[in-house]
Amino acid sequence: MGFANQHKLKAIRKKAGSKRIPLVGGVRPRTLKPFYNTERKAYSIPFPGSDPSIVKRTQYFLHQKNETATPYGSFFDIQSSRNFYLMGLVASVVAMLAKFRP
Repeated sequence: MGFANQHKLKAIRKKAGSKRIPLVGGVRPRTLKPFYNTERKAYSIPFPGSDPSIVKRTQYFLHQKNETATPYGSFFDIQSSRNFYLMGLVASVVAMLAKFRP
């Protein structure tokens, strides 16, 4: 599974019969858009490589062991607006190239 096959992941999990995991801990609002983080003085972008289902499963098992589960979100920061737009251009090219089969 990779970037080009990410749309198939939901169907594979459904076919495998994995049950939905109950929500544990607080809920962190899901931000799909990039935003300017004034605390870090940088543009924060949701990290596309993280799989929230793995984090939820880990938090659920930590909760079963009576350990603390915290809200989670993975982002990466880009300091300048020029680099922010350049990263968007590169990501668009990679996404376009990932659609083609060798």
